[in-house]
Amino acid sequence: MERLQDTIVALASGPLPSAIAVLRLSGPAAIDAAARLAGLKPSALRPGRMRLCWLTEGGERIDQALVVVFRGPRSFTGEDVAELHVHGSVAVVDRVRAALGRLGVVAAAPGAFSRRAYLHGRLDLTQAEAIADLIDAESPDGLQLALAALDGQVGRALEQLRGPLLEAVAQVEARLDFSTEPDIAALDESTIAPTLGRLAAQMRGLAATAIEGRRRLHGARIVLAGPPNAGKSSLLNALAAHDRALVHDRPGTTRDVLEVPATLGGRSVVWVDTAGQHTASDPVEHAGIERAVQAMRAADVVVWLLGGGSVPGDGSDGSDGSDVVPGELLPASAPLIWVRSKADLPAAARAPRPADPAIDVLEVSAATGAGLDALRRAVLAALEGGADEPRGVATGPRGERVVLTRVRQAAALQRAAEAVERALAALGDGLPLECAADDLRDSLAALDEVVGQVGSEDVLDQIFARFCVGK
Repeated sequence: MERLQDTIVALASGPLPSAIAVLRLSGPAAIDAAARLAGLKPSALRPGRMRLCWLTEGGERIDQALVVVFRGPRSFTGEDVAELHVHGSVAVVDRVRAALGRLGVVAAAPGAFSRRAYLHGRLDLTQAEAIADLIDAESPDGLQLALAALDGQVGRALEQLRGPLLEAVAQVEARLDFSTEPDIAALDESTIAPTLGRLAAQMRGLAATAIEGRRRLHGARIVLAGPPNAGKSSLLNALAAHDRALVHDRPGTTRDVLEVPATLGGRSVVWVDTAGQHTASDPVEHAGIERAVQAMRAADVVVWLLGGGSVPGDGSDGSDGSDVVPGELLPASAPLIWVRSKADLPAAARAPRPADPAIDVLEVSAATGAGLDALRRAVLAALEGGADEPRGVATGPRGERVVLTRVRQAAALQRAAEAVERALAALGDGLPLECAADDLRDSLAALDEVVGQVGSEDVLDQIFARFCVGK
């Protein structure tokens, strides 16, 4: 692994071959190495100005390229940075890399450039993570969420929490450090307790937005479920607008979970086809049903397709329907949309409607497309209904909601809230002030961990290892 004092290089553009390839260098020798390949003095490369030149080694031409440099600390990484824009052939890129290697430049690890930007104070940790989210964004909604985090929205929201918390820490510790001073009054719990209660609620509210952030960035999981032969795979193909799932009249054709990413109303979603729910003796089919149950329990919305025996207690297919009870398979937070498919067929050939008239059922046909738009609108309404702003969520300077994107961030905020609540309990129980002070310091440390003001090398390794090479 490269060291911070090394000069690193990586391909910062897309896979080869391509029209253009961008090789990015960062480190103390970045500009000197680029200048030597370009046959120039380092002073000849003006920061921010592209220069067309031939790259050579040992008098032999490698490629004609555009070279641009950025001097630290006014660069992305905070170090001297150079970029070589060459023709995107494998031969050219390999030759340039080899020439740079002979000049002492080493290959960058995944996330090395963003990590250096963080270590040099150019980004906080939430902004560094936002870069990876920006690269992975697949929808306009996910793009805006990543851009907001990259702009420092999460860091600013945390600072709004950190200020009052730091004031509370100072009030408690002043009583500990100067307890013998006559002009230091006893701690007034009636004034500090409401502040701590509000902070704990805001921390928990902000942590709760990580679920929404995951949906917006990586796609809300819309699981198509129901009994065999209810039309789940046909519906998936219709929603995806191409044949992704195998469709057959024989029940039990689908035996695994099939996922199809898509965009719905500007949101990222993942349509998930699952095996039909019924009692199966075949061990392979049974394993597929178990995977379907797991998919439903991790769903953001479940679309339940009616079929024979799919309505508990209906009995229209000769069974009492007791082997399939949707409510027992679903997470409490996942909205359920009831669908009766095959609307193009005669009523006698279709699944019965639920006996309960209060259940709203959408009529859909994968063959003709009837009802598909209504289903899409219902899914969007279910997602929007589940994205209500948690109480106490911090807002940005323009009143915009702040949404977290990482489990790591949410977990740290939960720990911060728990520590504040412990401090509140200690004050209320009349425990020594040292107990409350320790808890408040723990809360402050957890907040600082989110933006990377505190943290171990192992944590940083884990975060940046998920980045692509060249970022």
